[in-house]
Amino acid sequence: MLRRQLDARLLSRIAAVDEQGLACSDGFASTAAWVRGYANLDNGQATSMVKAARIADRLPLLGDVLAAGKIGVEHLQAVAAGAKRVPFEVLAEHDHTLRDLAPHVRPAEMRRAAAKVQACHDETSVAADAAHVHDSRYLTVSRTFGDAYHVDGLLEPEAGAALVTALDSLTQSRGAEDTRTLGQRRADALTELTELGLRSGKLPDLGGDRPRLTLLVQVPTTTAPSEDPVGAVPDRRGRARLPGYRVRCR
Repeated sequence: MLRRQLDARLLSRIAAVDEQGLACSDGFASTAAWVRGYANLDNGQATSMVKAARIADRLPLLGDVLAAGKIGVEHLQAVAAGAKRVPFEVLAEHDHTLRDLAPHVRPAEMRRAAAKVQACHDETSVAADAAHVHDSRYLTVSRTFGDAYHVDGLLEPEAGAALVTALDSLTQSRGAEDTRTLGQRRADALTELTELGLRSGKLPDLGGDRPRLTLLVQVPTTTAPSEDPVGAVPDRRGRARLPGYRVRCR
């Protein structure tokens, strides 16, 4: 409980910095950058903290539950993740409901509840303005653990259908020996689509230079130097090493 109360005070300070724009006056591009710099956090962690601070500040009833130690920061982060496109003035209309729900559920349930608010907001907005779907489109690609990338986004119906059609054409199982999950096959299909685009030569220049794909594949072998295949180069231990290629897009 004490840890949660301390977190509530920390979020209150972050919200004050965010509302007054103090991060920019301190030389940072954003409040998230300010938190990242002073707390030595990863970008995703800092951004998540700022989002939680905004939720606690603009949904005061839910923020009070955190201050009382009944929920954790994770509950607020879940609300921010589930209702990421809902304006705060709309989300604040559900403050009572979220306040009553939070102490009795886990963050995953809070995210689902917030996602329902998001769905209702989207339906209402589309009915009032046909351009809502177009205006809501986005795509984020962020580096995460092990230099992997996390992809998240929302596409318009036509764009989403086109992407699904393209992925489906490359997602088929390769037989009984193909043990990949459907999600893994889709990830591989997206990679293949990207490589097809890079090889097409039709992508626009990037910084004055057309994107290029360099392939490097290293094949380790213990073949003796006298048995080296054509083009093999002995390494420092005298073993054969084939010329390698590495995939690099730039």
